Amino acid sequence: MIKNPQVSVRTMTDQNLTDFIRCPYKFYYAHIEKKKHPLGWRQAIQHIINKVVSSYFQLPQSHRTPANVLMLIDQYWGRLELRMFDSQL
Repeated sequence: MIKNPQVSVRTMTDQNLTDFIRCPYKFYYAHIEKKKHPLGWRQAIQHIINKVVSSYFQLPQSHRTPANVLMLIDQYWGRLELRMFDSQL
């Protein structure tokens, strides 16, 4: 059985919170493990999700539709390099 380790941060600064919101994996490696996180598919996907959500909420209220969400996903997903994934699946 895999147990989730308890992680604690002594003080949570504004920058820590921003880093965590942007990419929890990068935050974990940088602030908990004290390692430089290699750029990988998880970080790339998290970045795309952040961009889509941010762009969506910058739209006027009347333009926040499911169709525009799909348009934003398509817009940002097209920039993703597929070679960063382990397999084509």
